[in-house]
Amino acid sequence: MTKIPAEDRLDIQQLVAQYAFHCDTKGYERVSELFTDDGIWDETVIGMPRCEGRKAIHEFFCSMAERPLEYLIHLNGNHRLTRYGGLTAAATTHLHVKGLFNGQLIEILGYYADEYEMCGDVWLLKSRLLVEIAPSTGFAPPS
Repeated sequence: MTKIPAEDRLDIQQLVAQYAFHCDTKGYERVSELFTDDGIWDETVIGMPRCEGRKAIHEFFCSMAERPLEYLIHLNGNHRLTRYGGLTAAATTHLHVKGLFNGQLIEILGYYADEYEMCGDVWLLKSRLLVEIAPSTGFAPPS
């Protein structure tokens, strides 16, 4: 594997942590800032819509403030960079999410398959795909 500069590795890990922090502290209006203009957010595996573009991501996450979402807590780990090209990178990050949504306890055990892109001097998410390792609980089945 290509040697990855420590600064890039740390910046990408900080990006992943910032996403979880915004979600868990209800900073929904800030989530889209972490994506490229043409970024993709895809959690269709748990019945959420696929959002393409920063504007669509922003609208979806801002709508979360109006939903009966009591709390979320993302526990991320095992961050593994799988590709690095200087201006692009890919990684997987395992996650365990617990929360209370629509009066239901929810749990997600899986990982994010991420693509990153350097924009100016900042790493952003180009795409984020949720992959389940075990069946998620507390969500309506995807249609």
